[in-house]
Parts: sequence; C-alpha cells; structure tokens
Amino acid sequence: MPSRRRSLLRLLAIGGAAVPATASALEPFTDASDLLNGTNVSSGAPMAVVDMNADGLDDIVRLDDGEDLEIEYQQPDGTFTRLQWGTLPGDGAWGMAIADADNNGYPDVFAGGAYDGLKLLLANDDGTDYDLVTLGGPDIFVQCVNFADIDTDGAVDLFVCHDDGLSSAYAGDGAGVFTYDLELIRAETTVPSDDSGNYGTTWTDYDLDGDLDLYISKCRLFSNNPDDGRRLNLLFENDGDNNFTDVALERGVRPPAQSWSADFADIDNDGDMDAYLNTHVSSPVVDHQRSTLYENDGDNVFVDITDASGMLDDIDAIDVGIQTHFEDFDNDGFVDLLVTGASGEHRLFINNHDRTFTAEADPFPTGGPGVQSAVVGDLDSDGFPDVVAGFANGYNQPSGMSDRLFLNPGNDNNWINVRLTGVESNASGVGAMVELHGEWGVQRREVRAGESYGIVNSFTRHFGIGTENAIESVVINWPSGQVDTVLAPGINQTIHVTEGCPELFYADTDGDGFGDVATTTPGCIPPAGYVADATDCDDADGDNFPGNPEVCDEADNDCDGEIDEGFDGCSGTTSTSGSGSSGTTTMTADESSTGDGGTTTAGPTDPSTSTATSVTTVDPSTEDSSGTGDGTPARTTRAAAAAAPTARKASASTARDGSAARKSPASNGTAKAACRCIR
Repeated sequence: MPSRRRSLLRLLAIGGAAVPATASALEPFTDASDLLNGTNVSSGAPMAVVDMNADGLDDIVRLDDGEDLEIEYQQPDGTFTRLQWGTLPGDGAWGMAIADADNNGYPDVFAGGAYDGLKLLLANDDGTDYDLVTLGGPDIFVQCVNFADIDTDGAVDLFVCHDDGLSSAYAGDGAGVFTYDLELIRAETTVPSDDSGNYGTTWTDYDLDGDLDLYISKCRLFSNNPDDGRRLNLLFENDGDNNFTDVALERGVRPPAQSWSADFADIDNDGDMDAYLNTHVSSPVVDHQRSTLYENDGDNVFVDITDASGMLDDIDAIDVGIQTHFEDFDNDGFVDLLVTGASGEHRLFINNHDRTFTAEADPFPTGGPGVQSAVVGDLDSDGFPDVVAGFANGYNQPSGMSDRLFLNPGNDNNWINVRLTGVESNASGVGAMVELHGEWGVQRREVRAGESYGIVNSFTRHFGIGTENAIESVVINWPSGQVDTVLAPGINQTIHVTEGCPELFYADTDGDGFGDVATTTPGCIPPAGYVADATDCDDADGDNFPGNPEVCDEADNDCDGEIDEGFDGCSGTTSTSGSGSSGTTTMTADESSTGDGGTTTAGPTDPSTSTATSVTTVDPSTEDSSGTGDGTPARTTRAAAAAAPTARKASASTARDGSAARKSPASNGTAKAACRCIR
C-alpha cells in the first residue's frame, strides 16, 4: 500500500521542544449518572462511547446484563435520549466492537461471548434501528474483538479473539457482509501451542510505517509455565503487503507474565509510540513481571521504564489489570493513563512530562466500589474527556451495580477534537493516524474500533494543547494512504474532516450562514468567514438567505428568485432623508389596524384603487454621482430605493406577522418607514 507521510523530526518534549504547560492536577470527576435514562444498567466489561447517530456528539452504548442493547444519545443541551433495542441471543457478551461496517453513515455493533454466536447488528438507513445478523464460521469463546481494515481495501474487517484456540478473522465487503477468512491474518503462536489464550487486542501502527500491526495480550488460566506459548504475547508486524510476522520478542514486549490488555501512545511526544501492558500480579509464576510501562527507544524496541515511572506502588495495588487507555484528561498536551483492575482497584495516572506519572487517588466519586471497566469520550461536549464506568463481578460478568457517568471538571487548558469521515477509506476512519503539529512538536492519535479488553472508546480524536493558543496543522493519515492537512485550525473546537479534502468553501460576508458562490477558498475545514453552503443570493445583506421569511421590501428575502411574493403591492409613500446631495424623498402611509392584536394592514383594502403620493425635492446647488446637477433626480423614487437595498431593509417597518422591523434605520440617507404591503 502507499506509504503515509510521517514526521521525520524527533521533536523532543524533554530536552528541546516547547512544552504546552506543566502537568495539571484534576479536580475529582462529577457523578452525572442521573442524566442517563438507563440508571439501572449493569454492563460488565463490554461498553462503548461512539457517535451512533451521526450528529457529531459522542453517545453511550451498553449491554445491560451483557445482553440488552441500550444507546444513550447525547443531546446539545447536555441531556440524553435512549434507545432500548432489545435482547441479544446468547448468554452475555464478553467483547464488543463498533464501526460503520456497511458505510451507510451509521455505526454497526458486534458482540459475542462464550460459544453463543457471533452477533452483528447493522444500523438501518437513518440509524434508528438495527437488524441482527449471525456470522458464519467456527463457534468460539469471544474475548476482545476489533474492526480494522486488515487488507486495506477500504472496508473494515473483523478480528475476534478466541480464548480456547486460533482467533477468527472475517473479511468485510463494505456493505455489511463478513466472510470467514484466515488469509487476512493467521494469528498463530510463535512458541508451539493450541493458539489459545487470546484476551486483549490492539490494532496499532506501532512503527509508524503506514500500515496496521496487531498486538495480542495473552493469558491462559492454570498455566504456570512462563514459557507456555498460550500465555506469550504476540506482536504481528505488517510488512506493508499484509504479511504478518510475530516480532514481540525482539521488540521487547513478550514478558513472562499472564497479561490482559495493552495500549500504545506517545507518552513523551518524542515522535514514536510507547506502550503500557496490564499483567496479573497475583499469578504464581517464576520471574513474574508486573504491569509494565514501556518507552520506545526510537528504533521500535520497547524498554521497561516502570521502575523510574513513579507508578510501582499503584500498579501493585491494582493487581490484576483489566482495561487500559491513554488519553489527555487534563489537556496539558501529554497523554495520561487510565487503568482498571479485576478487584475494582483503578488509577488515573497523570503524565508529568518527564516519563513519570502521578496517580490521582480518587478521581471518580464511586462512593466506595472500584471501577472494573471504563470507556472514554466527550459526553458533555466541553473538550475534556469523560468516563463511563462499569462495576463487573469478577472479570467481566455484570454485577447488578449500575454503570456510572463521570464528567471531567476540566480546567483552563486549550484543546481541539478531530472527527473523521472516510471516503476511499472506511466511513468511520478506523485505522487513521491523526497528527497535531505546533510549537510542542507533534502529538499522535489513532482511530480504533475495539481495543483493550472488549471496549470501544470515542472515534473523535482528542488533543490537549495546554496554554498554547495556536495550532500549525492537523495531518490525517488515512488507511487508504491519502494524507490530508488542515492548516491553522482554531482552538477549542471540534473539526470535521472528510477524506480527500480540500473542498471549496464560500465567503459569508454577512454572517448568515450562507456563502457567495463567486468567492471561494479551498480547504479541509472552512476558515473564518467561509461556509460550505453556496446558496446565498445577496451576501451583502444578512436578511436575505434561503429559508428566510419574505417581507415586502423589493428584495428576494428567501433567495427563491422571486421578490415580494405573497404581496400585491405597496400603498403609501416612503421617506428618504439624509445629508447626501441627492435630496430627500418623502412618503407617507395611510394606515389602519384591526385594533385587536391581529394583522395590521396599510392603505386601502382594494389595491386597484390605491394611490401613493411621492414628492421628491432636490437641492440644485449641489451635485454628485446620483444626480444630474440640474435639479433633476437621477432616478425615480422606486429606482432610488432599489439602489439602496440595505437602506430598504433597515426601513422595513413590519414583517408579515406584524412584528417590528429587524434592523433599525440608519441616521443618514436611509429610508424611514411606514409603508405596509397588501396581500
């Protein structure tokens, strides 16, 4: 496949590059669970935060008791509405993945559990309902599951971890059909075994060469031999032609410990991907290795820096780690780390910008219970990542304790969010690498559809930039090989980028949201003063735009090509006065009113008998471009009014519904008002 452009400079955040801000301690998150409609939903491990209805806002997807699908749709006013779809067949899901599998603009849901079928819910054409499809292929014990474009054909494929044997792969056709196909990837263990023990999976471009690689965290119950292939992690490196080779040992990420999940991100903004691995402290093995923080040495070899990270005591307290996720929770420009454990112990590690982390003691007001599963997204659209927490019973079984929504209190740091829509790539943008360039160097985020242990975090890529107030560029490296660049986007906003930009944007001089087709600029997002809609008919007047109510003012207010439709004509006289030498036009109006709060009309009720008296006076001692200089006006009263649409708009005294004029008359040279129109 074509190589993506990658930043070649190693812009070190430690030892050179500007640092946006010092590490920012967060106030405790706020429990906003009462905003949810499903206040008694208990998810266990699988849960998701994804924009499910294509409105640009993150939503919450949960499986109550592991089987009843519920979606909480975030609303612009901060509330949520709920879809209760119904019950999935089977005994409860262990893993969930979400992506737009059929490219219709609405994400689809996959869920599976212990030998109870592989279930795919395809969204209908408006995202309001789902059709259930059961995939063919072998019946397996599902653990983590991911959507990813494994063969880079523009359609997401499906990878499903099997606890008891070789994991399954399904080729997607882009229309929602999946075919069992181990030619996509055969994730066999390097050390001979039955290929079981597949728990957490992460599709990541760990070596930044433009293609997706696969890391599998492996665990096999009751296996106490650290050399047992069923518990040795795998890193399948993609050669660019979709040939995968396990390189976990030589890359330094095959510890002799049972593990559950992992995440990859650039913890020090030095231009390469680092990692964190959740392992099982309680496993009785020789040469046990606790959960590990790895730094990439620049040559894609991972070095254990856990001892120097300041995290050891808290890692030991977590014991058996379940979920792990890097995210910049305090918007200081460095990713932090959220880790949950089977015992309920959890930690939010705040990045100190020097490859050390400080644990927040009680980031979530749980009231006592520990968080066992969690997903992340912006659930109040304030630019700070929030958390949906689950309280499983043991590893992943629902406990009966309700899920909770914890909102990030935020701070004064700046941010930007990036939403993607693929065209040549899959519609969800899964597999894209988003880069943020600025004074700090470069930050990177990947779009994933299923990660850690059976969860899905928001597709909207979030970046904090601390106290910096400018961004040089956002670069999107799409799975197709397409590279799009957004130059100098504004801060503290969410931008939406469609693959293959630039596109044309249109000047919106009057700020009515509709642009002038004659004045354009290319780009991936509209710059200030430009919009995507080019249907304005008068970009000099903010009262003329498509859909605006028509009033009687000799202008096309609704941009439908007609002037004053719905009105039979005007009765009365207009008055134009000002300091200009073109003189003064005076018009008076005969008015009557129903007197009962109803419609006010002007002039006689029969327009065929109406007369308007117009008196024009001109000062012959002066001359300008609007007059002849001999006392003769340059145009009739109506023509003079037509030459000053802004003045006319300012003088429109009453709209159709009898409301006051929308603009106040100017002090000089503008029409003053009392003409009404007859329907």
